[in-house]
Amino acid sequence: MSRYTSIPVSVELKRLLEREKGDMSWDDFLFMLLRIKKRIEAEEAIKRIKARLMKSEHAIKLSEDELRRGLKFRR
Repeated sequence: MSRYTSIPVSVELKRLLEREKGDMSWDDFLFMLLRIKKRIEAEEAIKRIKARLMKSEHAIKLSEDELRRGLKFRR
């Protein structure tokens, strides 16, 4: 047997949530919201990682170019 609890929210918020959830159960609706939130967080983390990698790649490219220029002058 499942156990239930109540979560106090304002009447206005409950109306908005009920409109959005439609025919879904509260459990399904809240699980869906949680999955959406987690997916957005993961996508944002991936974007931050990609941005860091791009900065690192840029720094490596500059360093490589500088090294190559230095080697050309020594000939």
